[in-house]
Amino acid sequence: MKQVIKIIIISVLIGFVAFPTIALGGTFVSSLIQGKTIEEAIQILAEQIDSLIGRVTILESRADKEVACRKANELKLAPQETKIAYYTEQSNQPIYASWAPDTTEELLEYFRGYMQNYEKTGGSPWLHIPDYTPELVQKYIPILEERQREYFVQQELCK
Repeated sequence: MKQVIKIIIISVLIGFVAFPTIALGGTFVSSLIQGKTIEEAIQILAEQIDSLIGRVTILESRADKEVACRKANELKLAPQETKIAYYTEQSNQPIYASWAPDTTEELLEYFRGYMQNYEKTGGSPWLHIPDYTPELVQKYIPILEERQREYFVQQELCK
């Protein structure tokens, strides 16, 4: 059993070392066969490696950009937890404010306006939408502000 594991490990290591050597070394050997000097063959091999590294870098930057764009789109939408207006007393189940804005920016703007109105009127919540309490709004504002900051960072990376 140990002999089989040893053979498998050696085979994998040889594969990892041999494949790039064969792929890139073939160019080196064929350059020498074509009458190139060792320096010229090494230069050709170096150019191929540079080209390969450049392609990998381009692919990585495209992948990073796609991830940033996807993340920005997710952050643009307000999280469901910030739409909880209150909990029922009997079952402690959340009641969602279906009228609440869907985007983080709009909901944050709404909550800031809510708090300004709350502070101006001396404590009475907005009468047309009595669901949110000032305590919940104060809890949600930092969540939405952080989300908004992260959205701007990801949006910049997405460009």
